[in-house]
This record gives sequence, C-alpha cells and structure tokens, in this order.
Amino acid sequence: MILLEIFGSFLFQEWAKSLVFIFGGCCSTIIALENIVSKRSNSGNLVTLCQFLFVSLEGLFKRIHFNNPKSGKKFITMEKNVVPIYYWVIMVLMFFSSSLLNSWAFYYQISVPLHIIFRSGSLLMNMLFSSLLLKKRYSFKQVFDVILVTLGIIIATLTSAHEKMTESKNSTFIQWIIGIIILLLALIIGSVLGVYQEIVYRKFGRVWKEALFYSHTISIPFFLIFTKDIINDINEFNKFPAISFSLSPILNFGISIPSSWIYLAINILSQYFCVTGVHKLSSISTSLTLNLILSLRKFASLLLSIFIFKNPLKLGHWIGTIILFFGTIMYFKDTPSNISNKENEVTGNNNNNDNINKEKEIKLNKSKNKSKKIKQK
Repeated sequence: MILLEIFGSFLFQEWAKSLVFIFGGCCSTIIALENIVSKRSNSGNLVTLCQFLFVSLEGLFKRIHFNNPKSGKKFITMEKNVVPIYYWVIMVLMFFSSSLLNSWAFYYQISVPLHIIFRSGSLLMNMLFSSLLLKKRYSFKQVFDVILVTLGIIIATLTSAHEKMTESKNSTFIQWIIGIIILLLALIIGSVLGVYQEIVYRKFGRVWKEALFYSHTISIPFFLIFTKDIINDINEFNKFPAISFSLSPILNFGISIPSSWIYLAINILSQYFCVTGVHKLSSISTSLTLNLILSLRKFASLLLSIFIFKNPLKLGHWIGTIILFFGTIMYFKDTPSNISNKENEVTGNNNNNDNINKEKEIKLNKSKNKSKKIKQK
C-alpha cells in the first residue's frame, strides 16, 4: 500500500520516464558489460570511450542545423549553448578527479571492503554538502532513512566482495593513511559535483540535454591518457569468439563479428538511455534524491548480476536488500513531494517568464499607441 501511494501519484509524471531509462538502461548495460568483463576484465577504458563518443555524436547531430543558403545564414550552424562552457569544464574536471582518485586509492593498500564503505557514504556526504552549500535542512527521519539505505548497500556489497577481502602484507600505516585521504577527497569531490550540478540547473534552468552533450564531449580528450590500454583492448576484442550472421534472403554470403563488439554495441545503446535518464532526472530532482535513486540502481544491478550469472546469493544479500528497501520507502514517504515540487517550480518559472514577456509586450504597445496619438495631435 505504501509503495502504491508513493509511486501511484507520480505514475504519469515526467520523472517516471527517467526512472524507466535509468533502471532499464543501466541494468541492461551491466548485463552486456558482464559478458565482456568475464573474458577481458581490464577493458573499461575502451567501453567508456565508445559510450562517450556515441553520446557526443548523437548530441552533435541534434545541435547542428542546416540552413537555406538564401536565408543569408551560414549553411551549417551550431545551436547556442545556454550555459557558459566553463561551467561544464569544471563539472568534467570534478568527475574525472573523483574517478581517478578512487582508482589510485588501491595503490595505497586500501582493501576492497574499505573502498566500498567509503563509496557507499556518498549519500550522507551529499546530504552534508547540500546543508552547507544550499542551506537545506533535513529532518531526523530523513537522515535516519539515508543511514539505513547506506547500511543496506554496505552489507550487501561487502557480502559480494567477501572473496576479495585480502590486504597486502607489505602495507604500512603511512600508505594506509594516504589511501584514506585519497578516498575522502574522492568522496568530497563527488558529493560537491552533485550539488554543483543542482546549482547549475537552478541558475540556468532545465538544460539537461546541453549538460549531457558537453559533459561527454569535453571528456573525450582525457582518454588520450589511456591510448595504449585502448589499443590493447581493441586487439583483444578482435580475439573474442565470432558470431556469424547469414544474409541469404538478400545476399549470398554471411558475416562474422567477434561477440565482444556485439556486446559493446548493446552496452553503448543501453548506456545512452541510462545517462539520458540520469541527466533528465537531475534537472527535476535534488542531488540527494538523484544520488539515492542511483544507489538503488547500482543495487538492482548487483542483484541482477547474482541471478543472471548464477553468483551465490548469501544471507548478507537478503539482509542488505531488506534494510535498503525499507530505508528507501521511508525516505520517499518522508519527502513525498520532493520531485513533483521541483517540476512545478520549473513549469511555474516558465509560466512566470511568459507572463512577464506578455506584460512587456502590452506596455510597449501602449507606449507606441500613445506616441502615435501625440504625433497625430
């Protein structure tokens, strides 16, 4: 009944479409990625680059306009951006800094469980920076709900990472401290990034399509750092078992494609829907709500991985699932109008802007009529 009350009222809202894109797209991405990683575990750079290229090219085609030469305009024009480019550059720098710091932490003898615990703390850290930077106030119930969700994620993820719980015997206290500082910096930057994105949308409006395009396009040059790894990944992808397709109804021959490229194509398309849903939802929700939904998505992907690829389902998974879903239900129950209010604010602002423009037009027309009467006299 609680679930029906919470989701039923928002069933036909715009954010429901975003949720379908996030859970459907992102979970499909994980399934395709599992098939790649099972044979080529270190192929993340190539996969991510292809995802970014696809989103950038798709956004570029949408933003380019072809004009009639007789109109006096250039034949090809680019849609003007609403937000200054440096806003997106700052966002990309924060994103890459957070990602690199999370990767570097493993070089300082940080164990997988500790890494998971820090990354799971993003909800609480986001709540802290939303209070500090956006002056938001959260009730005790909301804080408790977020703690429950965080605890559920930690328990379930630690259960899956049990086999990797090995620390190096050569680790030193100084190295460990440096690793902790790196993880803390990554957590802070990631949390500030979510709040920063919310500030941008508040200032410039719902420009999520622009954010999607520029955040991916500006990121592409950073992949030059991983050129050698990407070339090695391409060579390894070509060694995957081939899948043959017969074109006999049309042509008299068939084609064979390495299975890795087919899985990569599925991954790219599903990731496109995933990031579209994420950016769309970020424009109509708070950074904390978005962070919580993305945490749920990651958890759903973990459960799918367990069931589809027949990984063992342990007691810790069940306990984590129960705690997480209870915390999520209570959070949305305690903040039921969080997203709908944001949508109303956006539509209200648009209506207000339209009304202001109409009033200006009326005043201009009145002033023109007065000047005409004066001239006639």
